[in-house]
Order: sequence, then structure tokens, then C-alpha cells
Amino acid sequence: MLISARALKTLARPASIALRQSPTPHLWRFSHTSARRQIDPLTTDMTPARSVPPSAPFPTNGLLPKETTQALSFLKKYPECDGRNVRVGILDTGVDPAAIGLSGRGKMVDVIDCTGSGDIALAEVKPVSTDSSGIKVVSPTTGRTLVLSAQLKNPTGSWLLGARPAYALWPDDLVSRRKVERKREFDVEHGRLVGQVQKELSALEQAADEHLEGEKIEAAKAARAQRKEELKNKLAVLKDLATNYKDPGPIIETVVFHDGTHYRAVVGGAEGTFHDPSQGLPHDQLKLLKDSTLDMTKSLALTDFRFEKQHAEFGEADMLTYSVNILTDDTDLQQAIEAPKGKAIGLSLVVVSGSHGTHVAGIVGSHRTDDEEQNGVARGCEIVSLKIGDTRVKSMETQQALLRAAQALVATKCDIANMSFGEAGAFGVENKGLFAQILRDFVIRQRDILFISSAGNAGPALTTVGQPGGTTSGILSIGAYVDAGAMQQAEYALVEKNVPSSATTWCSRGPTVDGAKGVDVYAPGAAITSIPRYCLSATMLANGTSMSSPNACGSIALLLSGMKKEGIPITAARVYKAIRATAKDVSDDLGVPFIQVDKAWDYLVEHRDRPDQDAEFRVAVTPAGKLPGKPTDQRGIYIREKNFTQKVNQYSVTVKPTYKPFGEPERAYDLQLPVTLIATEPWVKIPDYLFLGGNGRTFEARVDATQLSPGLHNALIEGYDSNTPGRKLFDVPVTVAKPLVPQGPTVNFKGVRLATGTVDRRFIHVPEGATWAELRFRTSKHEIPGTSVRCWVHAVQLEPQQRLGNVEGAYVMAMNENEPVTKKMTVKAGMTMELVLSQFFTNAAGFDLDVDVEFHGITVSHLLTGRDELTIVGGDGIVRLECISNLRIEDLKPSVTFDQRRIYVRPTSSEIVPLLSARDRLPSGNNTAELIMTYPIDLKEEANNLSFSLPLSDHLYDSDVPMLTQLYDINKKRVQFGDVYPKKIEKLPKGSYTLQVQLLQQSVAALEKLKNMTLRVDQKLSKPVESVSLYPDIVDQFGPGKPYKDQGQVKLHPGERKVLCMDTNLEGEALPKEAQPGDLLLGTLSFAAEGKTTLRYLVPPAPKKAPTEEGKKPDPTVAELLTGLVGKVAESDKKSFLDNLVKEYPNDLGVLVARLESLKADDKEDSAQVLAAADAVLKHADVDENRILISLGSKRLPASEQTPEQKEEARKMEERKKALVTALNRRTRALLAKEEEKSTKDFEETFERYRKLVDASDKDFASVYSRWAIIHERYGTALQATRKLIKELGAGTAETVVELNKARQLERDLYAKLDWKLWSAIGDRHRVLEIASKYLSF
Repeated sequence: MLISARALKTLARPASIALRQSPTPHLWRFSHTSARRQIDPLTTDMTPARSVPPSAPFPTNGLLPKETTQALSFLKKYPECDGRNVRVGILDTGVDPAAIGLSGRGKMVDVIDCTGSGDIALAEVKPVSTDSSGIKVVSPTTGRTLVLSAQLKNPTGSWLLGARPAYALWPDDLVSRRKVERKREFDVEHGRLVGQVQKELSALEQAADEHLEGEKIEAAKAARAQRKEELKNKLAVLKDLATNYKDPGPIIETVVFHDGTHYRAVVGGAEGTFHDPSQGLPHDQLKLLKDSTLDMTKSLALTDFRFEKQHAEFGEADMLTYSVNILTDDTDLQQAIEAPKGKAIGLSLVVVSGSHGTHVAGIVGSHRTDDEEQNGVARGCEIVSLKIGDTRVKSMETQQALLRAAQALVATKCDIANMSFGEAGAFGVENKGLFAQILRDFVIRQRDILFISSAGNAGPALTTVGQPGGTTSGILSIGAYVDAGAMQQAEYALVEKNVPSSATTWCSRGPTVDGAKGVDVYAPGAAITSIPRYCLSATMLANGTSMSSPNACGSIALLLSGMKKEGIPITAARVYKAIRATAKDVSDDLGVPFIQVDKAWDYLVEHRDRPDQDAEFRVAVTPAGKLPGKPTDQRGIYIREKNFTQKVNQYSVTVKPTYKPFGEPERAYDLQLPVTLIATEPWVKIPDYLFLGGNGRTFEARVDATQLSPGLHNALIEGYDSNTPGRKLFDVPVTVAKPLVPQGPTVNFKGVRLATGTVDRRFIHVPEGATWAELRFRTSKHEIPGTSVRCWVHAVQLEPQQRLGNVEGAYVMAMNENEPVTKKMTVKAGMTMELVLSQFFTNAAGFDLDVDVEFHGITVSHLLTGRDELTIVGGDGIVRLECISNLRIEDLKPSVTFDQRRIYVRPTSSEIVPLLSARDRLPSGNNTAELIMTYPIDLKEEANNLSFSLPLSDHLYDSDVPMLTQLYDINKKRVQFGDVYPKKIEKLPKGSYTLQVQLLQQSVAALEKLKNMTLRVDQKLSKPVESVSLYPDIVDQFGPGKPYKDQGQVKLHPGERKVLCMDTNLEGEALPKEAQPGDLLLGTLSFAAEGKTTLRYLVPPAPKKAPTEEGKKPDPTVAELLTGLVGKVAESDKKSFLDNLVKEYPNDLGVLVARLESLKADDKEDSAQVLAAADAVLKHADVDENRILISLGSKRLPASEQTPEQKEEARKMEERKKALVTALNRRTRALLAKEEEKSTKDFEETFERYRKLVDASDKDFASVYSRWAIIHERYGTALQATRKLIKELGAGTAETVVELNKARQLERDLYAKLDWKLWSAIGDRHRVLEIASKYLSF
């Protein structure tokens, strides 16, 4: 996503400055107040203040530039063509319909959440009561009573309720703000509890016992000690609660009903009313949900936004706008949007996922009645908000949302769309992927919906345009440009003067790998305009191609408005021709021009009747010696690598005029065009003429790069209408990036002068054998002495199938004069590396830059197999790794570190289901099918930095199979929502989890092939493995020789080879505790200061310990064998099976324990049986309690010093202790169940016996201890033990989930007993979040 891919190259969002408009139009002043003060003539300087010179009016017209694009002059000529009758789709984070300039009547015509992040499941309920005060219903999710207005019309009588946590719906920055605000209230409320307990403790410590005598004094002291311990436990719990506090946030309640015409939704529960935080939490928020009433009588009953254009706000504190769409079971999207007839199956609560989309919409078409100069470019246009930035993945776009948005563009009858999203895809996979195909072939080419998109913010190197904007045919790609003058003055507040107009430094550049232009035109790349109300500011500055794209989109909307008025046919091909043909030359090094609205309009009018204007001239370039067609065809000519820049390259160029694929065969048949071909540079050779018909023609082109100097060279093959001189029909871009071929491993560039935003491009052929490069920089001759300069360095290689982030070095440096700076990066030998040296675009003062590029190279090969890979199989014996220095003398410092564990998991279930809902039908008319795969994830211990990935991961636009993931715990609580990018979970408690993976495809056959896809699970090791030593040879490996790490500095000369010997038989402490046989350990083999490669190690089977006679457990008895079968007996047969065992082996301790463990100790009905079974164990001859206690208190000899008899006795004693502990545990629980949690003498005695045998941290003991503490009204102590138990249970497993949920309920009960209303309320809300009846939909 362009708005978050790289921090320094994305939107600059400085802090907003509050401004107040002065009475004089277009003049702004800071609001301020000043206090009256007494002047002392003795201490006050009475020198008259220096007069402030009058300033020019604030350049308001630069806040949202329209002048340089000619949009303003066009509007002056044609004021009625201001975008009216043009509908613009905004694919973004969503648009706030209440934002300034966007809230006017008729501006927003539809607001749709394409992500599904606002979907809420509904359940039908019956009203509790209905009277004049309101209609009362009870939320099935929270148990809260909801009061609806009695005026609501619901002839069906059906009420559909749903709920979602607000923090799962709201944008991240709002959640962060509200958490901070709510934390102030929490701190006050929690502080009261702490203060109350501290007061009690202080009073207790000051109390005296003088009035008591004898035994009463001792009893009072004991009671006081217990009370003191209880109070200290309360304080400890409160401290722990505050430390681990997690705000559950508001829980949004929704009610859906049908009023006879439309479905409507009432929304409430945001807890957004202003409240003084010094008073603590509002009273209502201290209630349990089941005891609270939510008044929704004043909430608007909203229908789908498109019908009544209504929206509402959650609360005055959050100021977040929402609207609704009722999801029905209609299968036709057009019907679902215009006149839904189906049954409601869910509610889409539409909120923005960030400020970006509103800002973009503001640029396109905001209408500012308060200040016309701040209008968007096309103030009269209509806007359709299509939210593709998913709240669940931090506003990143998802493939599913993109496909739904493509269909919605058609269904909502949009004329044009803007998408300021995108990202780098794999080099060589341009113009591909499901979304690109749907957009290009159906939305644009069949439906004539124009699509404008940002080029990206990943420059300034070549071939950095993002997908889909810069790489997909049919999309107009827009770069970011900053105009000198009003735009700079109003937006950037520059100190330096005379900064020229230029593209922003970070703007992505073309061409694409297959030779297409990549960037079509520039437009102003910044604006100060509308943002959502929840941001607490009406406007802000944002810049980048995210802003240039909507500026161009608004400009084109003006043209469409005029075309509709004048009856000029609208097709993407016609409009794009006009834009490209008339854009202004700005001396860009790639020839990218700047959009000009007035001239484009003249072009459209002049060529309105020409039949070829609606034809898209598709270009396919086939290199000589290759068959035409995919995948060899290119859309231009791009020569970059050394071998191709040192020869004449031949191509077959096919040009085919193409109309709509249906309905226009006659136009294609009639098209006959005589074409004059012109090459703009002499090193490109082509024919002079071409006669072009509907089936297209092919001609030869030759590009002779042999005489070109190293550097960037551009040319165009242009096709002109021979009958109309000067009218271009098509062009084929030709780009040659010829590398310098260094004669040694170092390249120097001295005195490179950078000034006024200079972009200096150097191309270097990376020497064979190089694996990394060291780049050294130093500036000199600063034009303004004593100042630092901002230098932007970008180095890129175009490795096939790699993404930009994997093959670039990008550095923004603030450099003082003569200050040395060094950067290091990995390189690919034998490929061209572009090195861009540039001054930041907002600076003008020049400086000289010296650059040294020093290539290094050590390669490592796996000698054992002869493969150039570093996957080592444990148990292969000694592995020999050969290191070779390729370029220069290197310091060899080999070391091995493993820091990550990887396992692979197959799905336990896979189900393919067709998606028949209206929003999941594609513009092609096809429905998508859904494959849901389920993977079990079992964690025995807490995991750090856990991540999941599949073969389809890391591919968004360059993929044909959309993917989403959801991770759930045993209670079906969603722990993480993911997309195609693996995201690390910092800490995940132990327990059983389920990962669901959703794949979408039109082809069920394609999904069938993916049903058993392996899941890769990566986990950070609790402790890195650094114990692996590398030796020079096998003799030193097992002899007296030292490993490399102890040999000091080892020099590796060019061409010299060294062998690293590694013993693969890692075992015991050499392996991390998490590692299991078959796992992969991932780490790094470092062989020099910067030289390193990934090392994978396959964990071998664990060594088997040879059995010894000493301490060997005797062969099991028949009774033991039969007892071991208990777990395999059906539950219905278990009791009779054990009864028979007891009859047959009445004195076998194992049998008696097995029977005891099979009974339900906490059920009153079974208590008698449990007590009898426990007593049978306790009375067993081997269970000598005193002897066991003495044994526990005795110190044993180390195992190595024990005799076989002592070891056997120790083993038996451990078994007896376990039997005793089990019997006492079950007996205490059965007594509590029998007496309904009341204390008896028998219970107290049994508990004391139990307590002596176990550690306080024992999980089973903690549960009993909590209940004992509750009986004695030591609730703080009980709560402390319960919370420890909950932590020990983690997220729960199938075996412990019942116990976990009981412990959580007990925790909430204890809050109530302590009268801690704050924590009762918090715990109650977490209850709603922690347990679900079913998995959420994707």
C-alpha cells in the first residue's frame, strides 16, 4: 500500500496549525489572546517596537492546486462543467461523508465497505416489552437491555440484533486516542480502589490490642496477620491488574428491522458522551452488561446510505461518522444496490479505516461553500466511497476488497475511479493477477469506466512503479509533481528560495520491466484538504502520488463533465489519448509530461468525430528469436543488462487497434489507417510507413546501443496519422540504461554536483562474484556554508521475480560538510545496478558529492552435494562448506547462529463453497468460490514472534488467488486477522489454536489443487543457538585444533578457497529446547563483516538412550496394562470397566487411582463415590502419609550416586506421592461439592494435609486454594490464586478449556465479592470478547 510502504517516502503529515479565518476573504491569521499588564518604566524597554511590514495575501490557491493543471482556467471558461453529472469512485480507506467539503447535499451518493471489516452477524430476538417508553430487547451477545424508540415502524415484527467491539471497527489512530482518554478515567477509578485498600492496611497497622489479655491477644494477632496478608494480596492483585490492564473498549450494539419499505439499523453503545475524567468512569460503565440499559431511542434509524444519504456519529468524544448497508441474500449486485428484495443476513457498519481516503476525495471533488478557493478540482462531481483499506489489517487493501470494489464500480454506475493505493509486485509479473485482469478487461475495456491510479512513492530509481497503477494496461498512472510558487508557499513553508518545480524525489518512476512507460503524466502531488472528523482537524497536508492521482482524477472529471454536456463519447482510450497528447513537457529525464486540462479539452473537441479515438492501440514487442505471445511479449523496449547494451537488438513490434470486445465489430472492420513511423533518436531504426487495419500490423525495430555512452537514454517509436500531420496514434517507449563496466572491484564518482533537486543516475555492471557492496559518501562545497544537506541515495537491481524491497538500498541522509557516511547492501553479481544520487526536492542550495562503491564477494557452496544451497540435514555427518573470495582480500570470520524454528502443518479440513452473495460476483459475471482450510496450532509453551505463511503469501496484486487468514483460540476468540503478508505475533500464550485460511478463485478446479497446501509456522527461539563451531578440516574438528572463531583474523585472498567443516550431529544442549525431529532451524552463516547467507538445518532424530539395568523400571503388571487402557474405553463403558478392575485387583494402587480420576469430583451427586474412592487410596498400605512427608523433607543423593535399589525406591515413592496428592485433591473438592462450598472440620483437615504436599504454583492446588480462600472470605487471596491459575492455563486446550472458563468466571465472581465495580465491569466486557459460539466470517 503506497501510504505505508516506506516511512520516508510516504505521506508527510506535519502537525496541523489551528487557523482562524479573518473577516477579509482569503486572509488568514493566528488566533491569540494577550493579558493586560502594568508597565514599569524603570524595568521596561520603551524603545518603539519595530514595525512589521505588510505581507502579501496568503496563497490560498496553493492549498489545493488547480491553476498549473489548467483546471482553474477550464472552470472559468466552462463553469457548468465542474464535474456535475460525473460519478467518481474512490477506492481507499473510505470517505467520511461528514467531512468538510464532502457533507453537502448530493456530494456523497454511496458509501460501501468492500472489505467486510464492518460486517456484523445478526440474530433474531423477540421484544421483552413494548410500551410508550420504548421497545425493549435484550442483546443475545452482551445480555444488555436495549431500548428503542416506540415510534419505529416494524410491520414484520422481526428484530435482528448484533454486536461488535468498537475497537474492532474503528481506525487504529482513533482507538489509540480513545484508549488514552479512557485511561485517564480508569486511573482515577482504579486509584480509588488502591487508596481504599491502603487506608484499611494503614488503619490495621495502627490498631492496638491493649484491652485484650492472654489467649485473646494471640488470637487477635493471628487474625490481624491474616487480615494484613489479605490486604497485601489485594494490593498485589490491584498492581498486577493495572500493569496488565487492557481496555476492552465499548461494545457496539445494532438492531436491524424492516419498516415496510427498507431495512433499517439503529446503532448505539459507543460510550462517547463527554465526561470529566477526574470523576472516574461514568456510572453506567461500572455496571455489568446484563444489569445495564442502553437508551437507543434517540439514535437514527438508518437505511442503506444510497437511499437517503444519511449518516450518524458514534459519539461526541470519538466524532467518528458511520453509515450502514444491510446485507441481504440477493445474488444480483445491481438489484441489491438499487432495490434489494432479499432477506437480511448481516449488517455492514461502514466506517473509515483512516484519513487517507477522505483526503483523496477532498482533492477530487470537495465543495467548500466557506471558501471556494479550497474546493476540490471537480467540485460538482458525485462521489462513491469504496473502502478497500481493511481495518483488521491496519488499513491495508485486501484482494477480496479489491474484487468487490471492481464490481461495485459497475453496479454504482461510476464514470471514473481513483485508487491511491498500490505496492511493489514481483519484477516480471506486471499486468497480471486477478484484480489487474478484472480491472483491465472488464471494468475499463468493457464498461468504459476510467481508472486513475498513483504511480507509487518508491522512487527515485527507475522501474519502481507500483502495482496496479504503474503496471496495468488501461490505467492512467500519475506521478507526483510540486509547482514552484503558490503550491510551495502554501504547503511546504520552505526556507530556501528559488526552489524549482520538480517531481517529488520519492515519486516512483518507469519504465516497467516489460518496457511500458509506467508513469503517464504528472499532477500536483500535495494538498491541504478534508480529513475525517474523528481526526479533530478539518484539514491537513498530505503529499505523494496518493495526492497527485486524485488531482488528475478531478481534472479528468471536468473533461467528462464537458463531454457529457457536449455529447462526446466517453471511453478510456479517447480520454487518455487527449491527456497524453496535450500534457506539458517539464524536461523530465524519462519524458513524463504534466497534465493540462484546457488543452486536453480542445483535443477532445477537435477529434470528437474521429473513429480511431475510441480504439486502444495495443502494443506487443517480441524480441528476435522468440515466439510472439505471452509470456515473451513486452509493452515497450527496455534494455538494461550489459550483454544487451553492447549489441544491436532486434524486435518485432505489433500494433493492434482494439475496440470493445463486444458490440463494435463494424468499427474494427472499417478502420483503415495509413501510419507514418518516426523514431525520436537515430540509434532506433524502423520502417517509414505502416498501413494499419483492425487486425493490426507488425514491423521490425532495431535498437543499436553499442555506441551509446553509459547512462540513461530514451527514445520513442511514434506512429502518426499520415493524412493528418502531427496527430499521434500510438507510441512505443524505448529505454536504454547502459551500465558502466568497472575494470576493478571499486567504482568512484567524484564531485557529483547536486543542486535544485537534481537527480543523477548512474548504472553499474556489478562484477561477477560480488555479493555485497559498501557505499561511501562525503559532501563538500556546500552552497550555504554551515548547513547540512539532504541527500537521497537509491540503488536498485531488477532481479526477476523479486520485489523492490528485496533488491534495493534506499537511504535518506542529512549530511554535514566533509562528513563521511557508509552504507552496505546485498547485490546480485552480473546484473546492472542503478545508483541514484539526488538532492531532496525541497532544497535548492547545491553541494558536491563524492561516492565510492566498493564491491565485495564471498560465495559459499555445499561441497557434499555440489549444490549452491545451504540446507544442512542433521545426521549427514561432517558438512564441508567452501568459501571463495571473488574480488579482493577479505577477512574471513565464519560463524553460525540459529534463531528461528520452522515447522510445516497440513490442513485437517478443506471445504470449497461457491460464494453466491451479490458483492462476491465479479464484473465478468462469474461468481467466486471459497476454499476454507483449517490448520491446528498447538503451543506447549508461550511463543514469541510467531508467524504463519503459505506458498501464496507475499503476493497481493501479482496473484490470481486472494487469501485471508484468521487465528482463533479454543474459545473461538479471534486472536489475529491476516492477509497475504505474514505478521509476527509478539507473544502468544500456550494453548490450542485454529488457523483458518480463505482462498478465492473463479475456478473450483484451481482451488482443488490447493486443498492440501502446507502451512509454514515460524517461531523465534527462546534462546539463539550459537554453539555450532566451524573448523578448517576434519582433523581439527575432532582433534586438538581450534575452531575458526578462536583463530583470530583469517585473510582470504582473491580466488582463494577455504573449507569450513561443520558437524551436523547436533544433540542435547546444542539444540534449542523447542526443536523436535523434522523441524527446520533457521539462522545465518556469516563469513565476513557483511557477507552472510541464510542457513537451514533439518533437526535429526533424537539419540536413543540405551537402557541400563540400574534404575530400569520393571515390566508392567497385568493390572498396570489394563489401567493404561482406561483412556481408550468409551465414556459410557468406563465406569463398569473400572468397577470390574477394582473387583479383580482391589489392592492395586494404580487401579484405585484410575477409578478416582474417572469420577467428577466437583459434582455434588458424585461426591459420595469420590470420597469413597479417595479414602480407598488414602487407606492403601503403600500410601503412608508420614513416610511420604519425611521423604519429601529428606535430601537425596545425586542420581549418579544412587544404587539401583535406591532408584527403584525413589520411583515408587514418587508414584505414592502422586497417588496421595490426587486423593487429597479429589477429597477436598468432593467435600466442597457435598457441602456446597461450605467449610467443615473434615474439609479443613483434608485441605491442610493437601497443602503440605504441593507447591503453591501447582495448577490443581490453585483452584482448590481459591475456593478455600473464598470460604474464609479472603477474596484478595483467592483472586490472586485464580489469576495465577488463569495465566498457567494460557489460552486453553480441549482438555483445559472447561477449567479455564470456570476460572475466568470465578475471577469475575471475586471482583463482585470484593465490590470492585470497576473490575467487575471490565471483566464482564472481556467475557463478551473472550468466548464466541462460532467463527467469524471473512
